[in-house]
Amino acid sequence: MEGEVVKDKTKRIYHNETTRACHVLMELRNAGELCDAEILVGNTSFPIHRVILSSSSTYFRVLFTNERFQSNRQKVIIPNVSVNTMNSILEFAYTQECSINCNNVEDLLVAADYFNMIRLLQCCCEFLATGLTAENCIGIRRLAQIYSCRELQLAAHSYILQNFSIVYRRSDEFQRLNIDDICEIISSDNLNVKSEEIVFDGIVDWISYDPNNRKHYFNRLLQKVRFELTSACFIEQVQRYCCACGEDFTNNLFHIPVTFSPMEAVDISHVSLPTARIPNQILFVIGGWSGGSPTGIIETYDIRADRWIECPSVNSELGNRAFHACCTLGYLIYVIGGYDGRCHLNNVCCFDPVKMIWLESAPMHNKRCHVSVAIIGLQIYALGGFNGQTELKSAERYNHPSNQWTLIQDMNYQRSDAGATALNDILYICGGFSGQQYLNCAEFYSPKTNQWTLIAPMNNIRCGLSIIAYCDFIYALGGFSGVTRVTSAERYDPSVNKWQSIETMSIPRSNFAATILDDKVFVIGGVADENSIYNVEFYDIVTEKWHNVSHMNIHRRALSACVLEGLPNTYQYIAHRHQSENSGKQFAINKGQ
Repeated sequence: MEGEVVKDKTKRIYHNETTRACHVLMELRNAGELCDAEILVGNTSFPIHRVILSSSSTYFRVLFTNERFQSNRQKVIIPNVSVNTMNSILEFAYTQECSINCNNVEDLLVAADYFNMIRLLQCCCEFLATGLTAENCIGIRRLAQIYSCRELQLAAHSYILQNFSIVYRRSDEFQRLNIDDICEIISSDNLNVKSEEIVFDGIVDWISYDPNNRKHYFNRLLQKVRFELTSACFIEQVQRYCCACGEDFTNNLFHIPVTFSPMEAVDISHVSLPTARIPNQILFVIGGWSGGSPTGIIETYDIRADRWIECPSVNSELGNRAFHACCTLGYLIYVIGGYDGRCHLNNVCCFDPVKMIWLESAPMHNKRCHVSVAIIGLQIYALGGFNGQTELKSAERYNHPSNQWTLIQDMNYQRSDAGATALNDILYICGGFSGQQYLNCAEFYSPKTNQWTLIAPMNNIRCGLSIIAYCDFIYALGGFSGVTRVTSAERYDPSVNKWQSIETMSIPRSNFAATILDDKVFVIGGVADENSIYNVEFYDIVTEKWHNVSHMNIHRRALSACVLEGLPNTYQYIAHRHQSENSGKQFAINKGQ
């Protein structure tokens, strides 16, 4: 043990001394002392030490080990580099540090490539990768292609795919992409679009930029649109557009000559259709009460294929659990509290879906069944619940870096089976059961003041409800009124402290899960008419309408749900992408919408 400490200390001293030596050499260069060569950029001279530049750049190493540089001092003229860029190059060569910003990063990257300074090139790429936007991603992708920066190119390309619907509208450079780049983007399975209509709009937008020179590409581009995933109404709109442009829509859709009318049935059993694209977000549903007891089954929802997938390989270590809550931090899913059929729980399970392993996490101070959970920053808040004897008004906060729970100020009411969420760094909790009555009251918590404050009560009593924050509003959905389960939903506007009713759900439900997926409010499972259900529907914020989607594989109530975005191993949690008889069936379903 003692030897290990000495070893670590020696490393630290070595690092510090090396850093200090680099800065001393930089001071010598700035003073022109012990220099043995000179770099000229325009009218500016930079005295340098050949050995320092040779150690940082193979370009300079080859240059300075040439026979012509055997004298004590030689001048080297460097063309096509600015004075500021050269100064940064030398600073990095001497200290392995330099200032990289939006104004100089492109010049530095070009110079680093020219002088073959690999580490500086990597630093420039890392800087650009962290600053990708809808406006600059295409230009950065092109820059990465030119200078063979593979990782940066992949990062920029991935950004374009994941944000296509924003990129094609905001980026001026999208209009200037060549036909091969456009085809590569819109044909990708990883293109993150809510509907194929967006792909078609992007095609029309690109062609409209230069119609005389691009119109002949229409056939090639339209073949990349996956029409079997669209509605008959949209297909009819595309057909009209094609007719106006003098194009044969049928050939573009099926790649074979067939007679097609959106109002008629079409035999497509012999047609090879493309598969659904890969979703960027994965919905996880965890545990719940099913078949008269808690379950540990985990399912994921593939929104592009509209299918639920059971994940048997990750269920075992969770155990059976219901009346719990879950949330995400980064790529980690925390499953908090609940009831396992015998005990009310205070333990916390943490699942890493990338490594597909369960991790240990600190338990809460209190047992909490029917617990409400929300997140602010890197902190998880567990609120209220039932400990097996009484409903709780206590609340506690989990700090992820320290893996510790800390009690915070009690709520104004005892609550179990309530709903909680966070909006603008404020916690909200609504409804629930106090142990004596069902509630419609609501309150918020400010971490800055450690105080709870009552807000306007909901229009309806709700226990076993779900609360979702989205677009500056708080949505309260479903629940038990004390008499019956309800379909009603309402929305709270914090700016005016008022609740407003919204479109009702298609079926009454309580003790269900809710989350935001693809900018839609999904409600999952629950209990209706005393029976657990597997029904799933979503609320479209834009149209203010509810729509049904595929059912889960099992009926369950008292479940929890969360969404993860950008998983590197998404393929392990989605439906298999292969041609099957379901492709034709899906098209027939969409035709009838």
